[in-house]
Amino acid sequence: SHVGQPFNLTDCLDLTIVNSLWQMVANESVSKDDPRYVGFFTDATARLIAARKVDVFSACRTWMLPYTKAGREALAANAVFTQRCKQFMDIVLEHQKTRDRVNHFDRDFIDAYLREMEDSGRADPETMNEEQLAMVVRHLFLGGSETTSNSLRWGVLY
Repeated sequence: SHVGQPFNLTDCLDLTIVNSLWQMVANESVSKDDPRYVGFFTDATARLIAARKVDVFSACRTWMLPYTKAGREALAANAVFTQRCKQFMDIVLEHQKTRDRVNHFDRDFIDAYLREMEDSGRADPETMNEEQLAMVVRHLFLGGSETTSNSLRWGVLY
């Protein structure tokens, strides 16, 4: 449908990369209409934009945030994003309920991490727990998809 016409690679690449990563991490696929996918990236983008606005206050921004309009926007965006990130803990907990403990069959990264946590003596509960796993999954989802997509887009364009 774009024959001979310019088009934006962002949507095509982002969804492809997210699906590749998410298949390895959580054994799931996402569509571009998936509210979890759309909502997460929308909230992450809003958080980054709001954070850039207050970055001029880098030395004293923490105590100044509630007193400036940009600071209040950044705090609100951060609260929404933090709430959105709780979905990753839900995914981890769902994996905990449904994984195959008998045959030690790991469907994905989350299952392998959970199995490693359960092996006695090998996991440090301070550093290897469900909360840490949810954070790793979130970082893979956001950081992995953005970095890979940007690298591919740069390679295609230049």
